[in-house]
Amino acid sequence: MKSKEEIEQLAELYTQDGIYLSESEKQQTEIAYMTGYTQCQEDMDDKMRDLLAWYMVNKGEQYRNETLFVDVVKDYINTLNKQD
Repeated sequence: MKSKEEIEQLAELYTQDGIYLSESEKQQTEIAYMTGYTQCQEDMDDKMRDLLAWYMVNKGEQYRNETLFVDVVKDYINTLNKQD
């Protein structure tokens, strides 16, 4: 996950093109960018916790192989990305 400072830097880069009518509009865009980015990270964190809980309940005994778990996580992330 990116830190608050990293997200702020990304928001500044996002608004660098200078097409905004006012400084206030630019600031509002940066705030919206940071809010959205942070929410997305939190949502993904929740989904990863759900996946880990599901895996441990349903596959924990059957598959103790760490490599397999990584593959399951990658497949799950790809599924989420296709939903967007």
